[in-house]
Amino acid sequence: SQLIESYNKSKDTCILDLINNINIYNKNDKLKIVKNLQEELDRVSDELFTIEVHQCEKFEALFDEFDNRQLDMKTHVLELMQQYFRTIEEYEEKFTSNVKTIVTDLIDRYGRGELADDFFDDEATSLVIDKDSCMMVVSSSHGVHLDRIAKRDDEARNNELKRYQELNLYYKNDERKRNRDRILQIHEFTSDNRNKLNNLLSSDDDDGYDDDNHNLNI
Repeated sequence: SQLIESYNKSKDTCILDLINNINIYNKNDKLKIVKNLQEELDRVSDELFTIEVHQCEKFEALFDEFDNRQLDMKTHVLELMQQYFRTIEEYEEKFTSNVKTIVTDLIDRYGRGELADDFFDDEATSLVIDKDSCMMVVSSSHGVHLDRIAKRDDEARNNELKRYQELNLYYKNDERKRNRDRILQIHEFTSDNRNKLNNLLSSDDDDGYDDDNHNLNI
């Protein structure tokens, strides 16, 4: 950040000035220099927090647009799922209707003796003897198929809703973590430099200040 770099340059210049003129500056001179640095530090800190507030506002605006597009996509996907599974149900209805027609025809032909004795195996023969039981088996199979279709429909819808929710939650949590870390960085930067400036006031020589730069990735 240019703000951090500018402050560090001012800080280094002032520290060097104090060291070079340690025998010339009195306590009031020293106090004035440090006070100016403290005021600059406060301005930098305030500006960093302002930048972070603007960053959060930008994220909210971008996220709202992102969420609106995600909602449109989710709605479209759910509509396609609705069409897909209703079409499958229609095919299942047609299939079952055709099966019932074929089964009824075979039972009637078997009853009229139009089919060879070995046309059905033993299991099939036991079914066609009782038409009602045979049709019940067909209807039961149809019900099982519809239940499976409904189950797949629910799973697909739930997966799409889960995907939407998890995606939004991921970006929100990521932004909260980024904001929390940035706020902590700014606080640490401000607190560390303020302590170093206070050390300048509490010491009559340059040993009270560590002039290592405190870097902040902003």
